[in-house]
Amino acid sequence: MKNEIIIPMRLHCSTLITIVDAATAADTKIEQTLRDLDAQWSAAAGAKDLDKTVSFYSDDAIVMPPNASAARTKEAIRKLWQDLIASPGFVISWKATKIEVAKSGDLACLSGPMSLR
Repeated sequence: MKNEIIIPMRLHCSTLITIVDAATAADTKIEQTLRDLDAQWSAAAGAKDLDKTVSFYSDDAIVMPPNASAARTKEAIRKLWQDLIASPGFVISWKATKIEVAKSGDLACLSGPMSLR
């Protein structure tokens, strides 16, 4: 199944520091930092690395899977990913094709194609 999804990201504190430090640099540097972090998350999910995949979510993250209730706690997010990864034939790929960063530098929206089987 191919879908385009939009993932609003509330950046982790360590990521926020990176973004704030980079705020004086060109927008492309901020975008590259986000692309790199996003690629790391995608690689972790694709490798079925549960701990690393979940580590990218902040403590107050909300994951809204299709046709299911929102996962509103870190434990619920972990369970969601645990169930996905355990699914026979599970394959996921994701690549951000568009990144929009708020002028404040503390909020970003990434969108792009996702494949989930």
